[in-house]
Amino acid sequence: MKKNRISIFAVGILFLTGLISCAGKNEKSAASLVTDSLHISKSVHLDNDTAKPYADFKANLVYVKQAAKPYIKDSINKAITVATFGDEYQTIPFEQAVDSFKNSYFTQFNDEVGPTYKQDFQENPTQTKLRWYNYTKVMKSNFIFNENDVLSYRVNITDNTGGAHGMHESYFLNFNALTGKVIHLDDIFTGDYEPALTQQLLAELEHMMKVKTEKDLEDLGFFASDSLAPTENFYVTEKEICFYYNIYEIAPYAVGSLNVKIPFDAVREMLNTNHNPLAEILE
Repeated sequence: MKKNRISIFAVGILFLTGLISCAGKNEKSAASLVTDSLHISKSVHLDNDTAKPYADFKANLVYVKQAAKPYIKDSINKAITVATFGDEYQTIPFEQAVDSFKNSYFTQFNDEVGPTYKQDFQENPTQTKLRWYNYTKVMKSNFIFNENDVLSYRVNITDNTGGAHGMHESYFLNFNALTGKVIHLDDIFTGDYEPALTQQLLAELEHMMKVKTEKDLEDLGFFASDSLAPTENFYVTEKEICFYYNIYEIAPYAVGSLNVKIPFDAVREMLNTNHNPLAEILE
């Protein structure tokens, strides 16, 4: 397998152009990217009173600051904006989306907690300092894979709205760095691949959970809300495609999130051989 890394540098570091191997010749890659990150840490108390409940918002988010072509930057940033904040932010530049999302988060906190807190205070003033009034959200993202014009990007979100436990979720995107387009499973696999790929996932889950059958997994609480299927929430490594299922997607909370890794060699017969964006990784 050839290894050719795209040059990805943070702002303020020398911008270089990576070398890739193309038809036996070394040519400069048009996929070099400059990334930047946004750091936010802010707390807001109800009525601006530090004795009252608060919402805490922290973010450390990476986005593309510069690319060889503007449409590459725009395409990647739009996709990570939607993955991080939701569809309603897709028309907003990433930097503005972060600020808008933060403001909406604090508005939601005030709207949801404010009336409840005031009512509880009237009924029982001694109970107003319990921790379940507080909200916290932590968002982190970064590029986790960079080989042969393929990028994988991860978003981690931890959210606690005063319940018994918080929620942690991870979302992944994969990009063709030459075009900025998101890589989907249909780009990697060919034909009616889903049934066979599902069986590979099932076999790996049985191995991970140390059971022998799908019924054994069901007895552990798997697939109560949805059946197993390949998810678009995946990332790639040099040797594997990794399918990530967040808490509750296919298993109960006690099991946690599941990262199901399938070696490319195990699914080679299903792989698309015509313009596969992972072609050089798969060699």
